[in-house]
Amino acid sequence: MRSQGRRRFWPGALAAVAAASLLWGLVGPAVPAQAAEITDGLALWYRLDATSGTVAVDSWGNGRNGTVNGTDGWSGTGEGLTFDGAGTYIKVPDDIMSGMNSITVSMDVQIDAAQTTPYFIYGFGNTSNGSGNGYLFTTGNSFRTAIASGAPSTEQNTQASGALQRSVWKHVTYTQTGNTGVLYRDGVEVTRNTSVTITPGSIGSGSTTANYIGKSVFTGDNNRALAPGEVLDLSGNTTGIAKVANPALKTDAVIDDANSRITLPLAEGTDLTVLAPQFTLANGSSISPASGAPRDFTKPVTYEVTGSDGARRTWTVAALIMRSPVLPGFTADPDTIRFGDTYYMYPTTDGFPGWSGTRFKAYSSKDLVHWSDHGAILDLGPDISWADSRAWAPTIEEKNGKYYFMWSENDTRDENYRVAYATGSSPTGPWTKQGVILEKDLSLGIKGTGHHSVVQVPNTDDWYIAYHRFAIPSDDGTHRETTIDKLEFASDGLIKKVVSELLDA
Repeated sequence: MRSQGRRRFWPGALAAVAAASLLWGLVGPAVPAQAAEITDGLALWYRLDATSGTVAVDSWGNGRNGTVNGTDGWSGTGEGLTFDGAGTYIKVPDDIMSGMNSITVSMDVQIDAAQTTPYFIYGFGNTSNGSGNGYLFTTGNSFRTAIASGAPSTEQNTQASGALQRSVWKHVTYTQTGNTGVLYRDGVEVTRNTSVTITPGSIGSGSTTANYIGKSVFTGDNNRALAPGEVLDLSGNTTGIAKVANPALKTDAVIDDANSRITLPLAEGTDLTVLAPQFTLANGSSISPASGAPRDFTKPVTYEVTGSDGARRTWTVAALIMRSPVLPGFTADPDTIRFGDTYYMYPTTDGFPGWSGTRFKAYSSKDLVHWSDHGAILDLGPDISWADSRAWAPTIEEKNGKYYFMWSENDTRDENYRVAYATGSSPTGPWTKQGVILEKDLSLGIKGTGHHSVVQVPNTDDWYIAYHRFAIPSDDGTHRETTIDKLEFASDGLIKKVVSELLDA
């Protein structure tokens, strides 16, 4: 869906849209159409450049015009439409997502500072008894896109940290293909969810009648999501870098558009002297040295991107060896203890909506580096009678032991989740807070560090801290990864700030 113009949201529910709304994918149009009529997968495009009237014209020519309801909110200068969030909105044709396995929705929005919450930028789906019943929507108050097969309890969220900035124009894009949903702001990826199982076309078995721009759902061919470079094109970020590819990447590159810096998290053993990353740019832009040219990355290097409009920007690219996570898949809340000559770790099995996992697993290691998976040691459903879901934060502890008072601050879904500690003269206090020792490092894409445990190597002064963070780069509090770092003490006995698990090569 494409909206080219601008949107502005006012108190009530939504605000305004002016510019465009874009929808890519296969849909069931209001006007019958053959597959060949949909060019390159574009389902509809609302420029929102009219000055009056009740029709949002489908500028792509597929005849999927929208109907403007409520008070006329056209700017009068051809620069967009203002929504009040309830009475004024665009009704998009029924069944607009029918048959879609992939989708891209892209819009320009400006949310008024006084906008009340909650609000939807758009919502496509169905309404039953005043509530959403299968839908796809994006909201900025807690910047996220949700897709649901039924009631809100079925939502699968691609959620960023914090809210979408107000009083300024923002280009917002959501793409979903396969099991991956990606949320972009101004052409730059801010979060992704790799565990999306609901497809747009499955909502309502292809039948959706509550399809709106500027209103909540509460009271066809060439199906595809836009590529990262296409998102840059739409955003106007001509000197941006959308994606970096290289076989040695352990996870996606961390792209810091605001500071023109890229971090390449690489697998151990990578030869940094002949690394040849390939960059995805906006259409018509170029990069020097050339994309794919081998370079020596033992130290950070620079590239210059020239946009199609002649604008230039210098990017700094650093290559780091990534030695985390230490456990496979999504895990969190690691409790670590040593029995005899072996370390054991008991984490939450993560990656389930609403932390709805049921099984606890155990891992063991002789060196805190290489871990063996012993499988599930407790499954709530069949193994106990008083609980059958939400297996969280296990702890193994010696009966008479006491523990080195530390805690996590903020919410585990918040990128500012972090570890602080206090010192005291006895196990029961009084306690003196000494500060934060572990927190996010946005330059490396590290967020949500916390829920830790500490272990000492016997007969040494070596200490380690095991903790979870947001999986890189999925960026949310239900897809977390476990890692371990060294815990060091200063000469005064206080704990030093923990150094990130991404190490310079």
